[in-house]
Amino acid sequence: MRWHCPGATQVQLEDAPAYATGVPEEMHYHQKRGAFRASVRRTADIAIELAHPERQRRFTAYLMDLSATGCKVRLEGDLSRSMTAGELYTPAILTLPDAGRVEVAAEVRHVHFREDANETHVGLMFKQPSALAQRSISIASSTICNARPADWRRKTCSKALLHNHVRPAEDDHPGR
Repeated sequence: MRWHCPGATQVQLEDAPAYATGVPEEMHYHQKRGAFRASVRRTADIAIELAHPERQRRFTAYLMDLSATGCKVRLEGDLSRSMTAGELYTPAILTLPDAGRVEVAAEVRHVHFREDANETHVGLMFKQPSALAQRSISIASSTICNARPADWRRKTCSKALLHNHVRPAEDDHPGR
């Protein structure tokens, strides 16, 4: 979170520097996760195949967004009773642009059926991805951002990607 509070004063709190201030009139929520989520266009159709090791179930879902720590996917129909939070799908195989097939384990975090679209939206968290999988996912996030118009990338991707140690495309910063 961030806020503007001109009356803040620096103090010592338990022998550590801190700031004291009143409650701000307005606060702005900032993304709570440490990894930037790149929104995926519906027309991109980037697939993830989910396999449940014990229940002999397989689903093919399509990415709605992607980050270093997880993704949000859509599946056709009402699968809200078939998938529950905490379930682990392994292998989960992402088919990423410029990276091919990347295998990870994915844990279901939340499931929501959207009746108006006849789709189930599922939040997935990657569980201990390999270094190669992490790198492929980071590159794919960058690729997804760089596929957007330059003005959108400048506003949305540049700072977040630099935070995640991925450099944006060179055309995002002309003159450097």
